[in-house]
Amino acid sequence: MSPFSAFVGIFSLVTSLALGQSLKPILINADVTGEHVSILTASPLDRISVLNANGKSVKVSDGKGNIYYSDSADPVATFTVSGAIGKHVVTVADKKNRTALLTFHVDAKTSVSDGGRYEDMFKLFHTSMQTDTGHVTWNGKRYRYFVPWGLDHCHTMKGLKYFYNFGDEFVDLMREAQRDDGLIWSFVEHMPNMDYFRTRDSWSGYTQKIGDKYFVRQPTENHPEYIFVKTVYQWWKASGDDAWMKQNLRAASRALDYCMHDAARWSSRFQLLKRVYTIDSWDFQVDDKYTPNLGM
Repeated sequence: MSPFSAFVGIFSLVTSLALGQSLKPILINADVTGEHVSILTASPLDRISVLNANGKSVKVSDGKGNIYYSDSADPVATFTVSGAIGKHVVTVADKKNRTALLTFHVDAKTSVSDGGRYEDMFKLFHTSMQTDTGHVTWNGKRYRYFVPWGLDHCHTMKGLKYFYNFGDEFVDLMREAQRDDGLIWSFVEHMPNMDYFRTRDSWSGYTQKIGDKYFVRQPTENHPEYIFVKTVYQWWKASGDDAWMKQNLRAASRALDYCMHDAARWSSRFQLLKRVYTIDSWDFQVDDKYTPNLGM
């Protein structure tokens, strides 16, 4: 506790006793000087003081109900916000075990605030990563994405996972639409006209309407399956959601099996994934003796 906070607490207590009043506990930002304003929100690692915490003990629990601060009550009790985000509860107990409860909401937001070059750079990067962020509605359910292509969604997630909590939804979409042989689609319909893809793949099967949306596999791509697995792992690391991870394990296994059993993706000669020489992911390629049969 800082000398200033101690002085404020003792002054408040003496004043209340002199006036014959019993002040209720309030929460303030410990690092803000001047008039005391009761707070309702905080960020991780903020320092919060409980004023008028007279009694026996002060305990603070996080968004999952875990107690991360416990100490004897003083006129001022100061703690550092920790634990899970969500509703945090401060419990002040008096000597008769009567309790007073105070709550505040904790949320985490990634930011850089140096008031200059790096803050401007941070804002530029954050904005540019969101150029394709949106959603698609499939069979009546909305799925949000960073980019509606599996490869781009995965790589964009490397930055946007620090800002948004829906990186799993596009994975869910691709898992639910996975082809029976394990193939993962390159992208989901998100443009107003799908005629090019429908015409190109009219007999190859690389564009299929599943439910009320078209799903497309760029014939030359060999990465959607391992990118799917990588995205599952990446979002699991970001979210810590073990139950969600378990939902994806079978789909991930089927995707990797597909890579090794489709002649268009696997080189039996080199025992490696193969891919034709292309411009980006599009269907322009050289035609030589090494060109695999993509069914086109």
